[in-house]
Amino acid sequence: MAISYCCLNHRGIHRILGEAPGADSPTPTAAVLSAAVGVGGANRNDDVRTVQQLLNAANARIGCPAKPLDEDGWIGPKTVAAIREFQQKQLGFNDGRVDPNQKTITRLNEIRATGMGGAPPSPPAPTVPVVTAPSSPASPATPLQLATAAAPTARLWAVLAKSHIDGLRAGLTASGGQMLLPFVFDTVNTHFHLDRDPSGLMLNLQTLSRRFGLIVQVLSDPAKFFKQGPAVADSPFADAPMGGFQLPGTAFHFITFRPGFVTCGPNTRAAMLVHEGAHFIGGVNEISHFAMEFPAPDGQPQGTGNTRNYKQLLTPEALKNASSYAAFAIHAATGADSRFGAADITK
Repeated sequence: MAISYCCLNHRGIHRILGEAPGADSPTPTAAVLSAAVGVGGANRNDDVRTVQQLLNAANARIGCPAKPLDEDGWIGPKTVAAIREFQQKQLGFNDGRVDPNQKTITRLNEIRATGMGGAPPSPPAPTVPVVTAPSSPASPATPLQLATAAAPTARLWAVLAKSHIDGLRAGLTASGGQMLLPFVFDTVNTHFHLDRDPSGLMLNLQTLSRRFGLIVQVLSDPAKFFKQGPAVADSPFADAPMGGFQLPGTAFHFITFRPGFVTCGPNTRAAMLVHEGAHFIGGVNEISHFAMEFPAPDGQPQGTGNTRNYKQLLTPEALKNASSYAAFAIHAATGADSRFGAADITK
């Protein structure tokens, strides 16, 4: 059974400012978006930053969402979660998307302008410090514990990747198979080069949707599919048997995390889960390595006998290249082609 391995990384996101205007402050101009932000949105940096600022203002005025965000213009798990929390509590739905001139942006503007929705939460009552005996230092986290902790972020990236693919499929179906807006395929073509096989476009989108759905399934159940193992020479971080998902009840039905995994940062670990998940859910010896995504944008060939770099891959090669799944998931989730891990695995 062939084993493959590797690692990469992602970008963190979040924290915030935002204070309610005082009594003498002028009413702020209503914020507008050029395109949707959140799940399935265009997620342009200026629009994302606008939504983050509005959510922070709502946090300061009414305590919803409960935690402030970094106003960095990057969409990620915390920003999407804050959108959902605000929508659920203020509007009764939680699709995780803020559309121009629709209910969510309207409500956010109302709260920033008037504070509607309730008073900010009262400050916590002072507590009396309790003196306790010093405890022993906490034991270092194990590779399995860190992998389990990274699974929710990796799962969200995979969910948003599948949502992106499914949106392209729906648009293509609605247009009768005509690619009316080619630029909307830029993200998927960056990593899977579907434009190099136009006759197979719909079938390849269906394949990607199914595979990302299986990756989501694996990342939703770490207790079932994750384990840790000792260091091995050719796999310092993690490895997955190609097609192991298809082999329940065997020693190959796991993704294994090695001691080197603890040296990686949280975003590197999350991206690695998507990468190894791609190896794991494909057929036996199906999704392997054809090219690394580093250094961006061209990458470099990877694996015996492969000569094309990441940018040159043919569509069938890209669909069987584990690195493409992680890099695309990050791109689809954040709106930026951020390839992490090779230069700094500590992120």
